[in-house]
Amino acid sequence: MVDHPRRRQPGALRVVIVLQPWDTLRLPFTGGGSLAIVGYRFAENLARRGHRVVVYCGRRGARAESVDDGRITVRALPTPAQPFFKLCDRLTGMWNMSPPLMTQKAYYRGYFARIARDLAREGADVVHVLTLFQHVPALRQACPDAAIVLHMEGETVLLAPDEVVAPALREVDLVIGCSGFIVSRITERFPEMGARSAVVWNGIEPQQPVERSVNPPVNRQRRLLFIGRISPEKGVHVLVAAFNRIASAYPDVHLDLVGDAGLLPYSFHLGGSSDALDATLLRFYGSSWAEKLRRQVLGNRESYLADLRAAIGAEAAGRVHFVGPKPHAALAAYLDRASLFVFPSVWNEPFGMPVAEAMAAGLTVVSTESGGIPEIVQSGESGVLVPRGDPDALADAIAGLLDDPERSHRLGVAGRTRAETLFAWDVLTARLEGFYRTAVARRAERDGPSA
Repeated sequence: MVDHPRRRQPGALRVVIVLQPWDTLRLPFTGGGSLAIVGYRFAENLARRGHRVVVYCGRRGARAESVDDGRITVRALPTPAQPFFKLCDRLTGMWNMSPPLMTQKAYYRGYFARIARDLAREGADVVHVLTLFQHVPALRQACPDAAIVLHMEGETVLLAPDEVVAPALREVDLVIGCSGFIVSRITERFPEMGARSAVVWNGIEPQQPVERSVNPPVNRQRRLLFIGRISPEKGVHVLVAAFNRIASAYPDVHLDLVGDAGLLPYSFHLGGSSDALDATLLRFYGSSWAEKLRRQVLGNRESYLADLRAAIGAEAAGRVHFVGPKPHAALAAYLDRASLFVFPSVWNEPFGMPVAEAMAAGLTVVSTESGGIPEIVQSGESGVLVPRGDPDALADAIAGLLDDPERSHRLGVAGRTRAETLFAWDVLTARLEGFYRTAVARRAERDGPSA
């Protein structure tokens, strides 16, 4: 479907943003997964700056759907193979498939082939691809003059063999990482990308932070809040162990766990990790074939939840609340009533969007020295960071803030200022636009004048 004609402003770019095929995006936008949020917010702000933006995403229906809200176009493409790939991603953990299926050229090939056909017909100045790098050569063939930007929200390229990733990186004009941590990991393996890499953090949702009192009403329950995937790499079991200690000393404190439960497919991270702390998560995936099948496939959503419930101590019982998944728009209510936000990631977090959003809400954050999180939180200045996988250190940090509400309030105010200054979508979009223009100019120099 060809876009209806629009008058392009001088200097405006035609930008195509390609989400992962399992990410869905609808207009009007009401939220979604983290990468759908990233894709939409950048598209929205690029459109406000006068650029023409098309976003591709997946959908469960049998037919493609195109929606235009007058600013951006969202093209949702059918992904009939999604149930098959989802099952395969879980099954491959049974024998630690290496390299993982998600790095193979056959992975969602049809989705990217459809996008390539559109690009060959309509063209683009910038093609911005999130995470799945292996189809970049097909996109380059379809759109040889475009600047291709590969946006990594994780370490997927590090799991792939050179014969798969090298041809893709040769066609990439710029690699963007959601944190300096991710960029450093990529350029460490692929030094040639150093001059073609940049950091663009993820942003925060616009919201009106609650004015938090240093001394809340005496009868008000104090609440710790976690928002994120209920999965071992997020360290929720570490938080439950820490809360068992907190519950004994603070009878008025409750813990709210907001998010969808389910094991991250083994091959997505653990199968390719040499991190000693990641190895502590293996027990949640099973050791025998029967246990792996039960935990990773048949009981993917229930096994870790059962482990967490079994770990709750007697004094914490009744004060740990598994809220389940909530629409992104509904999260503000949980942020508003929380006393502290706790994000205990055990793996090296690529960025940590919930941390930045909690800071934007004025909520004091306790998190771990994990991946990109130290780029968000300055420990002791705009929050508190503790070592990964250490429930005692986590409990001590929480207790210290519960005992010192003035310090907690001061950190929350500083965190809010930092989030609004560094992670506002309009600030990040201006940075992204600058990188786009540099990549477009480099592509033009590389290709030379048109015949």
